[in-house]
Amino acid sequence: MSLLLSEGHADARCYPVAVVWSEARIVRQRHANRIRQDAALMQMAIASVMDRKAGKRLSKLLNRMDESD
Repeated sequence: MSLLLSEGHADARCYPVAVVWSEARIVRQRHANRIRQDAALMQMAIASVMDRKAGKRLSKLLNRMDESD
């Protein structure tokens, strides 16, 4: 319940159990995806220090991420 409340589900206390279960799963998946994305970006950032091409790829990726929002 607290997970949903922290994610902006103000009425989570009124949700049926099945909805809480489903929404919590979606939130956990979104958090896991964010962690994977952060790890990939960190790896690319480290690689960009070593390789100029990696720096260009990182820049392109960051631009694509800006455009996707």
